[in-house]
Amino acid sequence: MGNLMNKIYFLLLIVNIFMLLLLLLMLLLLLLLLLLLLLLLLLLLLLFFFVCIDYYTYFFEQLS
Repeated sequence: MGNLMNKIYFLLLIVNIFMLLLLLLMLLLLLLLLLLLLLLLLLLLLLFFFVCIDYYTYFFEQLS
């Protein structure tokens, strides 16, 4: 009986380790996704900034 319980505990331990690895992988993927979103946001901000600068320079050229 004890031998069977040991086997069950061992299987549960293996399953637990796999679950933890899966969780870590998900967290890493989430972090990568967040980093990609931040990069995208930065790119959009830069694009917006450059468009604004272009627009303002054009506007001031029209004034002068």
